Amino acid sequence: MSLRAFFYRRIAMKTKLIVGLFVMFFCANVKADLVISKDPASPFSDILVGDTTVTLGSFKMVATTDNYLVTEMKFSAVGGTAVNSYSLYDGSTVLSTLPGGVAAYFVGLSVPVPINTSKRLTVKANLSPIDGVSATNGTALSVGLSTPNAVKAYDSTGTQVLSGSQTAIGNSMALYKTKPCFTFNFNSPHGEIAPSLDTLLARFDVSADAHGDVNFQNANGNILTVNISGIQYPDGMPNIFTLKTISGTTLDSLSVPEGANSMTFDFSALGLDVGAGQTQPFYIYGDTRDYASIQLWLDDNNPNNVGWGIDGSGNYHEADKLFRGDIYGNALVNPTVTPEPSTIVLLITGLASLFLRRKK
Repeated sequence: MSLRAFFYRRIAMKTKLIVGLFVMFFCANVKADLVISKDPASPFSDILVGDTTVTLGSFKMVATTDNYLVTEMKFSAVGGTAVNSYSLYDGSTVLSTLPGGVAAYFVGLSVPVPINTSKRLTVKANLSPIDGVSATNGTALSVGLSTPNAVKAYDSTGTQVLSGSQTAIGNSMALYKTKPCFTFNFNSPHGEIAPSLDTLLARFDVSADAHGDVNFQNANGNILTVNISGIQYPDGMPNIFTLKTISGTTLDSLSVPEGANSMTFDFSALGLDVGAGQTQPFYIYGDTRDYASIQLWLDDNNPNNVGWGIDGSGNYHEADKLFRGDIYGNALVNPTVTPEPSTIVLLITGLASLFLRRKK
């Protein structure tokens, strides 16, 4: 090889290297200029009911240095066999609809994202009925932009821009044929109570979605955990708490140790069926003779704090969703009980803990 040829070859190699580095730098910055994320308005993790249309996630694109035109969005899906169809929305406008499955590749889009603005697009799904095959109770369902270059767009010069690596995934949902909905009934007792062996402490209502019955049966392992807060005057004896129906029939009765902060009813005396679209109350009674104050509540801290069945079978646990934010009964006061000084300290500690939980 001549000296001249060697010289030109070296120049060519250096030129390719410089061009390559420039392209890498330029592309990396362009990709970062179209920022893609899960939108804060995306729905919380929740229980979805089959044979309905629901929102699976909202996704935000932010343009920081140029105008962009988004033409493709490729969503991956978990549990997509339970979906009849996906639809991509810009506000209330349907941009595209695709068959269900493990992915939803929306192509041929024309979604402008002007510089210094954001665009929020939403994915909705028409869910299949629960058939035990493609859709089963407890199926996890989510969609997201998780694969490389899942979004394709063009900048103001007409240059194609790929999103590179991004992770924008909607919250995981749980799919069921039906679900219970728990609420506190505000006609429950409040204020001062008279101490007794069987004081009504709270009423919590449970409603079944219109798509099927909800059951609480001991044979299926169904349970309801109820938390206890308050000031208890020690007498060395356990307290009896009872779960009853609206007619006063006992569903379960528990001997709760002194100082316990929760109790779990397992419907050992009688089960309760809540018909599709119907509401049934849970009445909770307790021995309040040694309580200066007491409050019952449903805690979302553990999914296993509730177990319910569907159409007479199964045991499903989703208390973190069903009790989200905790469901509080009224705080009740027994003015005839005077606690020991040590119990007052425990009260202050308990109230501080409850206050911090409510602020979470």
